[in-house]
Amino acid sequence: MATGRRGLHRPARMVIAFALVVGVLAIPAQAGPAQAGSSQAGSAQAGPEQNASAGRQQVAECADVHPEVPPPGVEGQLTAVDAGDDGSAWAVGFSVSDDGTRKPVALQWTGTEWRDHSTDLVGNAYIELLGVTALSARDVWVVGRWVVLGRSFPHIEHWDGTRWTAYDGTDGKSVGEPTDRSLLRRLLELVYELLRWLLGLGHGHGRDQGFGSRQGQLTAVTAFSPDDVWAVGWTTRAVRKDSEVLLSNRTGGYAGRVPLVWRYDGTRWAPTPDRLPPSRDAALSGIAGYGPDDLWVVGERSNGSRGTDPLIFHRAGNTWTDESADGAGERDVLKGVVASPRGPLAGGYSTGDAAGYSTSHGTGGGEGRPLLQRRGLDGRWAVEAVDAVEEPGMLSGVASTPAADWAVGVTMPGGSDPVPLLLRRTDAEQWDPVPDRLLEADRSGWLNAIATLPAGGGWAVGTSYQKPDDESPAVAKRGKKRGDKHGPELVPLIVRLCGADLALTGEASPPGLRVGEPVTYTLLVYNGGPHYLGSATVTATVPPEVRVTAARSCTPQDDEARRLRCDVRSLRAGGTKQLTIKGLAERTGEDVTLAASIRPEIINDANRANNTVRVLLDVVAGVPCDRVWRAVPSAPDATLGALAGVGAGRDGSVWAVGRRYDRDGKDYLLRPSAQRWNGTRWKSADVELPPGREGELRGVVLGGDEAWAVGLEHGDGARSRPLLVHWDGSTWRPVQVPGQPSGRLNAVAAFSPTEVWAVGAVTDAAGRAVAPLVLRRSGGRWATVQGLPAGGGYVELFGLTGQGRDRWVVGGEGRRTPAGGRSLAAASGGSAPPGGTATYVARFDGTRWTREASQSFAGAAGQALRGVTIAPGGPLAVGYAGGQGFAERRRVRPGAAPTWTVEGQVAAQLFGVAATQYGAWAVGGVKGSLNAPVLRRWVRGTWSTGQAPALDPEVSAAFAGVAVSSSGDTWAVGYVGQTPLIARLCGANLRVTAEAEPTPAIVGAGLTYTVTVTNGGAHPAPATRLSAAPDRSMRIESVTARLGEGGPPSPDACRSAGPGRRTVTCALGALGSGESATVLLTAVPGRAGERVPFTADVASALEDPFPADNTARLGVEVLAPTVRTEPQVGTPGFVTMVGGADFPPNAEVTLTWDQGLGTATVTAGEDGAFVGWMLIFTNDQIGPRKLEARFDGGPQQPPTADFLVVPRSQQPQKFLDRS
Repeated sequence: MATGRRGLHRPARMVIAFALVVGVLAIPAQAGPAQAGSSQAGSAQAGPEQNASAGRQQVAECADVHPEVPPPGVEGQLTAVDAGDDGSAWAVGFSVSDDGTRKPVALQWTGTEWRDHSTDLVGNAYIELLGVTALSARDVWVVGRWVVLGRSFPHIEHWDGTRWTAYDGTDGKSVGEPTDRSLLRRLLELVYELLRWLLGLGHGHGRDQGFGSRQGQLTAVTAFSPDDVWAVGWTTRAVRKDSEVLLSNRTGGYAGRVPLVWRYDGTRWAPTPDRLPPSRDAALSGIAGYGPDDLWVVGERSNGSRGTDPLIFHRAGNTWTDESADGAGERDVLKGVVASPRGPLAGGYSTGDAAGYSTSHGTGGGEGRPLLQRRGLDGRWAVEAVDAVEEPGMLSGVASTPAADWAVGVTMPGGSDPVPLLLRRTDAEQWDPVPDRLLEADRSGWLNAIATLPAGGGWAVGTSYQKPDDESPAVAKRGKKRGDKHGPELVPLIVRLCGADLALTGEASPPGLRVGEPVTYTLLVYNGGPHYLGSATVTATVPPEVRVTAARSCTPQDDEARRLRCDVRSLRAGGTKQLTIKGLAERTGEDVTLAASIRPEIINDANRANNTVRVLLDVVAGVPCDRVWRAVPSAPDATLGALAGVGAGRDGSVWAVGRRYDRDGKDYLLRPSAQRWNGTRWKSADVELPPGREGELRGVVLGGDEAWAVGLEHGDGARSRPLLVHWDGSTWRPVQVPGQPSGRLNAVAAFSPTEVWAVGAVTDAAGRAVAPLVLRRSGGRWATVQGLPAGGGYVELFGLTGQGRDRWVVGGEGRRTPAGGRSLAAASGGSAPPGGTATYVARFDGTRWTREASQSFAGAAGQALRGVTIAPGGPLAVGYAGGQGFAERRRVRPGAAPTWTVEGQVAAQLFGVAATQYGAWAVGGVKGSLNAPVLRRWVRGTWSTGQAPALDPEVSAAFAGVAVSSSGDTWAVGYVGQTPLIARLCGANLRVTAEAEPTPAIVGAGLTYTVTVTNGGAHPAPATRLSAAPDRSMRIESVTARLGEGGPPSPDACRSAGPGRRTVTCALGALGSGESATVLLTAVPGRAGERVPFTADVASALEDPFPADNTARLGVEVLAPTVRTEPQVGTPGFVTMVGGADFPPNAEVTLTWDQGLGTATVTAGEDGAFVGWMLIFTNDQIGPRKLEARFDGGPQQPPTADFLVVPRSQQPQKFLDRS
């Protein structure tokens, strides 16, 4: 029978038409889109217990790639997935029932589980969902096609967080629940098409881009905002060919496919008004862009009889251009596109056989290969090789993060069942398969789409099925019935790409060193989550100036160990992993750089910015470190100026501040200057002021990574205003002073991370001090502190310190200073200002101010206290009266008010003071025709002169500030001529600790003291010596020293000395910065005592300003166990009581006779005492014997008790029994 139009007579056509019309109108209501359901309907398929169980399974630790469990009862395949910025995700697809009916699948990730929303859709039958985009959990679009009677129509729905809304293809507007008009219209138009065909009138269609009744589908959708959404696909331009064409959607039945591009403007969907480039039989399957004016769509188009070529259209502004290139195979198709940071990327497949792969399921015949194309900077698309995939396969989705590009699809190894394919491209610029197995061995499947999360991680979706055991007729029949070529039931495949924000930081300790000194690099890996890190690789490149000596968890990648590979495994979210690389500086270099980067093996890190670190180090020939003050060069770019203050932090960091002179034509501008010590040299980090402003800094204080500096700034006039700046770890930022008074700040001090004080003076228009100025930062805010007591004149404050709740401020009071605030501070150079007519001290107790009496010098031309510190014994202040310097110490006598009394004078003006644990250092200058720098050391009321560094005697110089670093160095700053002056007294920061084992010890038993010496300073401590003094009752058995961590024993480093050789001295040599040495001393106690003393002292050729931890004192409890019997006489067969005392608590004691038979075991109590019993066996030896008490750790000669065994008497039995 002929099948063409001419093969049917008109009556036959009428009969067929009538039957078809009746059949169409008899389609049940569910054939069209169903009514909208509530947001909870989607979870009705699974009970609460099932969903809770699934949720618990899905929130388990996610490491690398983690297959998820779909909601119970969901079948079919997932074709698209997208993730919102809020972490939500949606996956859509469809299933095919036994009768061939399509049903949509829509799943939502709630953060803990996948929830089924399939039955919530307006169109919940005859729908295939092919694309999804999610701006958030409450703004989701899905697209696809509505399939009925073998024909497909585009379909769109929107989720607002509560319900789905469908959009009618006739006019692009939403129709919500009332979709009967859309369904009826489509059915009537289908009937209309049937009648026209039967009557031989051909087909009647409207616009190419309309999708109301046009056959076709929407395959992808993307959104840039809630009112700017784009969807692409294709529609048909049909002609009548034969009777089979009408009920078929095969491309060959149409004159061609027409690309479909629609846009939503917040109100309705409409075809893009921009004209697309001409194309023949083309279809779009992917869309992505950096914005609506920089957009790409991809797909395929016919190239004639040979097959298809990739199709790529680009929208720039309102113009579309064709960027397609000819394909390399019989059929080249692009299925998806992504706007990658490395350039737009499209993925698909290329086949040598026109049949290729089935676009509906993603698998099929043909020798296809994955196809990836990227747009270069020249605007051309080039193929990227996927050499790692050797089997036939295809790609159907691509995604991107700042760190990597991703692609998914399928491979057919050896023509067998399909295997999901997941590819990743990182900085290595090659595509590699993710090695993890995504399915069990008995399952097959493929991946259709992938989406990544902004915070890291992502999702890949597809389908899987159980591999059939055989191709039995039952399996084939079931597959044919289901319309599925594989036969077995399809189940959604969901794969989570675990994400973690990995951060790599590093530091060098010390940050600067001399040639021949050791350095320790510390790399810290932090997993910022949200998921667990299975494995990652840190690659570190060590600079040639440093030779690697040790690197834990790292493997050298070259002969010189310059390139290291360090493995990081099993790191939970929020966890850290420390990598340590030790080396030795071999030659000098500035900003010597160790570069390191971290790369996760599989896990997705969307934030690549913190995956690399550069650790800078300076290696210099070095200034000799000894007990002499030596000048250290200031920052190279700070050649003109003076330094006024210096501050040291607990981490060994040091800042120096002052002023510098910048040349501005013929004039010099005064600028604030700040320099930071990095361990080997000073580097500038100056404060920038607004244009036209000048200024200087006078004081600085450090706290952790923060620092505060104070001074003054001024414009063209004499009026100045306080300058307060904050270092946040990277830059100096000005901070507004409360009230914005005219004045200056001279000193700053920090008493906790949240409490900082600054002091100075309020000035008049001429720059003269008129009132004290005190600022306090508490709770993150600066405020003015009022209530400072004053006398009859002005008060200007120059220093402050504190202890506990008490705060002290010092300065001068009296007649006015000269006009011109620039020359007020002695630190600025030249001679000191006249100051006041009296010194000034006030104390703040946390509630109110109290002025404390201080000694003034009558008739002195200018006097003031310029600095104050907490020295051993209490607060200590320094200052000057005329050209005479002095120190005042606070004394408190019972029943009297505190007073400050002079304690030592020097023939120099003193401007700064810093305390050590043994005393203090004061600095200043000798006033004369040429100022000379002065260094004075104060120890228990006695002043001594420190040797100043060698300077040109013809050049004026003075010190203005001094500070002691936690590394042991003491720094002094000032000026020499017109340049900054910095001097350093090298110091060590040695620490000694001691512990004993066992405790308590036993008289006569071995006792081991472990003494550890650590150099916490910035320099090697030369000639380090340890002296250990056990108690006189101790008998020293052995002494062994171990130099360095894990170093070999050095038995010759120690020797006994002193009367009776009770003192041990160990020569530990030069102990490097951060290094330690251990001394093991074994002795035998000779007496009992509650705290038998042991003392260890350490010293080196460098002075240690923190000697408190240079001595370790230990008191060990020593027991002398005793044992007794009661009574001490007995006959054979007698049982005697045994008592013990002063044994180790809970010790297990074994009692035995030194001769004869018998043994017993007892346990001592917490007090070391016990009571037991011992039997004298019948027929045992007669005569004296000893009872011995032995225990673990006891002496070689155990405690004993005497006992006498006497023969039985020949008395009557009853008498003996009574006795």
